[in-house]
Amino acid sequence: MVILGVNDISISISENFNAELLLGPYPNKVGPKHKNISINHISLKNSIPRKKTHVIDLTFNSISSLMINDICLKLSNNLISLVVYNSKIVVKRVSKGSCVRCLIENNRTFSNYFVVKEMIPNLNILSEAISTAISSNKSYIISENDIKEFDFSKGCSSCIDGNYNFISGEYGEIINENCNDNSSMVFPIDDRQVDIMLLHNIFVRNGIKILDSTSDYINFVAENKTMFVFRNGRLIISSSNSKEESEYLYRKYIGS
Repeated sequence: MVILGVNDISISISENFNAELLLGPYPNKVGPKHKNISINHISLKNSIPRKKTHVIDLTFNSISSLMINDICLKLSNNLISLVVYNSKIVVKRVSKGSCVRCLIENNRTFSNYFVVKEMIPNLNILSEAISTAISSNKSYIISENDIKEFDFSKGCSSCIDGNYNFISGEYGEIINENCNDNSSMVFPIDDRQVDIMLLHNIFVRNGIKILDSTSDYINFVAENKTMFVFRNGRLIISSSNSKEESEYLYRKYIGS
């Protein structure tokens, strides 16, 4: 089993399932089975085993999930993708004819680590939902403390026809640049608009220190970093040791 993720949730699930591999960007290597890589179409194609295996997508990010969806369909891997849908977590069993594209494209829901953490009652329920999806080949939705079977009507033929757009690199999620003064800038490649007030309220609920906030940006401190996030999704980090660390901070605090 391979876990794809970018936060403490994916680390815990990786340990619960004794996964053979954890892929994702973190400030540091988090364990002997962890490969510290960026989540993009090149690194994932080179890192996901080509042998048939279970892949669990815990990135909780729309573009990442579409890209992982296409890679796993192309490699014939068994994919369980966790998607934020209508303020609930869907544990989606992906197969040809029933992938995540329709689910995501019909419901662009903002999510980051803190939003997802509030939606999951506890990690035992999340682990149970993943195990059930693997054993039953069905999809499930987590609602409070309940796990219910989930049926989403199919709406396109992209995965049946092999139209794997997100493998090509035509679509991307973020551009990550380290600047000369040791600061970093990360920004989305799509036309994203961040709800600054929503993000401000999420930060306050989670005890993140706000230095300044307007309708256009938030200046905040987290993990000993001073950061600015702007309405167009651009994030400036005061200091970063690596591109992996910058991507980790972006995905955790800004998300999608």
